Amino acid sequence: MLDRYHFQREIKSRNRRKIVSILKDSPSTFTELLDGAKLSRPVLAQYLKELVKDEVIERRIHDERIVYELTQRGKASELMRTRALASGFRAATSLIRDERTAELFANMLKMAREKPEFFRVLMDWMLDFTLFMTSDPVYESRWIRVLSGNQDEWRPFRDEIAKRIPTSLQIDTPEKLREMLDSILEATKAILLREKGRKKA
Repeated sequence: MLDRYHFQREIKSRNRRKIVSILKDSPSTFTELLDGAKLSRPVLAQYLKELVKDEVIERRIHDERIVYELTQRGKASELMRTRALASGFRAATSLIRDERTAELFANMLKMAREKPEFFRVLMDWMLDFTLFMTSDPVYESRWIRVLSGNQDEWRPFRDEIAKRIPTSLQIDTPEKLREMLDSILEATKAILLREKGRKKA
């Protein structure tokens, strides 16, 4: 099971990523970051202090306003993370043997590459998915078997996902992408919780 320190690290990582994602689009003032990141003033101030210290962002004066922006190091780090996630997602796609699901994931990857806002949705969802899959050793073990290419292990997930995602679904906004991804997560949870319930019985 995940301990509270693990969750604290994940929350910190997610909040830092929120700030970096906002600054990736353009430099922002403290107030703009406060609105975008939805953090309290003391918490945001602490994260900004840490990010400046880590040389991920810098603080400067622009048009008589104090703004924060990504440093070259911060920009390079964000680019590397994007490329690493793209490579990992491509690898995961190659493990899926079901043609329809593989095509679905491939289309998601294409959109994520072309539209950064889709990619941010995808990264947040993958964190949620990973947190759930690693929250229980049984779930983690089961998913490892799925990723190994075992069709018998994958079939229940494929069928459950197919029931929850309409074949005519058009993913043309970040909100619709998140909705579809959450359907995949809910289908995965349903299968694993059902199996765990049967084992207890």
